[in-house]
Amino acid sequence: MRILKVLFKFKNLIGIDVFLEKTKTRVYVGQLYRKDSNYIFTYDDAYLYNERSISLGPDLPLTTKTFTSNVLFPT
Repeated sequence: MRILKVLFKFKNLIGIDVFLEKTKTRVYVGQLYRKDSNYIFTYDDAYLYNERSISLGPDLPLTTKTFTSNVLFPT
């Protein structure tokens, strides 16, 4: 996660795609981007409605809600 903090220092960066890597698979989870002074995360619909999906953390429960925060990792 430290890599994400460094990436957002580049002014031209719009956002990043978030993947969950397991032993032999990589699953697209959603998109994290910065707008103005906020970080915004949204789960991908296919990931969100998959019965095997897990939340990325306590601040990011599985929901269609868009998460907005002025800090990258609040907890």
